[in-house]
Amino acid sequence: MKDSEFVHEYDGDWRHVTTSFWKKYWHPMCSQSRALVLSRSIDSEGRLVTKRLHVIYQDIPAFVKAIIGDVVTYAGEESIVDPKTQTLTLRTKNLSLNCFATVDELCVYKPSATDPSKTEYSKKLNVQGGLSGLLNLKLENWFISTDNQNRSKGINVMNEILGDFSRAFIPLNPSTN
Repeated sequence: MKDSEFVHEYDGDWRHVTTSFWKKYWHPMCSQSRALVLSRSIDSEGRLVTKRLHVIYQDIPAFVKAIIGDVVTYAGEESIVDPKTQTLTLRTKNLSLNCFATVDELCVYKPSATDPSKTEYSKKLNVQGGLSGLLNLKLENWFISTDNQNRSKGINVMNEILGDFSRAFIPLNPSTN
């Protein structure tokens, strides 16, 4: 089993970052994944609950490809936007290739504790290989390495979207004279 944890601070308040998040998986730099909305509703606590299917077009390790060939993989995601606590929580799990590995991801976006004009993004990834010995170690390492590469892309995409957002829209809280 391998775990990975990561924290990043975006230069944007929680409302802007959360709004920008929904554009992430249709950005050209995130072309390895497409997110399709399966359901979206407001729960009894006033939270926005969204379930999405991620269709992932990404190379898999050569030793796995030798067994099953090229595949498109899928992941299920549930996101909860809680405006009262100002958190966006995402839980994602792989739906494909579960006999090789299970991958559980938890991401949280919340206002920075030190600067409310910034947003803290934290990510925890847990990979449990289903193979044995060296193959298992290689597979778990591949998942962690791929996540690290995609994380950098994702942060760059979010920063670009945030920049576009701030240039294109009137501030959410304009000051009054």
